[in-house]
Amino acid sequence: MEYITVKINGKPCIVCAGETLEQCIVQMGHNPQRCVAEVNGAAHNYKTFKDIKIKEGDVIEIMRVVAGG
Repeated sequence: MEYITVKINGKPCIVCAGETLEQCIVQMGHNPQRCVAEVNGAAHNYKTFKDIKIKEGDVIEIMRVVAGG
């Protein structure tokens, strides 16, 4: 299996080559439907996570959406 290095929330991370953003978020223990993400400055919502392949050197910011009152 091949691995690549990306930056997630400011920290270097090693992930599997070909992994989708959705797979990455699930592996981090988050529910993709409760997250928004930015990849290399472009914002994405959960409906597109499965279509985004993570590439070497990507800069990813993942934010969990929390409702409350």
